[in-house]
Amino acid sequence: MHMPKDFTSHMNREVFKVVSCKKDADPLVEELSIAYLNKARRLQLQAESIRDIIAGPFQMKPYPASLNKSALAVWGNATVCVIAKKSDGGGYQSLLDVEILAVVEDLRQHNTLFFR
Repeated sequence: MHMPKDFTSHMNREVFKVVSCKKDADPLVEELSIAYLNKARRLQLQAESIRDIIAGPFQMKPYPASLNKSALAVWGNATVCVIAKKSDGGGYQSLLDVEILAVVEDLRQHNTLFFR
């Protein structure tokens, strides 16, 4: 009988800090963890992590241009969004603590810009 191979020791593991926010609510810092064997799976798991937070359809949009943070992107819909740093290879990267503080402040001061 052929036993399935255990790939656990070969998996890449990453933890991402993102900011989520519901319309007219206080932002939350979220830590997302994924484990994957290849880049395609990494991108799929990142999308699933965002889908779990948003709990519905979403699209990626640029960060509001007037706030001058072109390295960031917004994944969301009309009622909830997730903000992270865009990755050159697709998907997203973790926010640095200083970026988290700036995003939280932007969401508190300019909430309506993120839900258009």
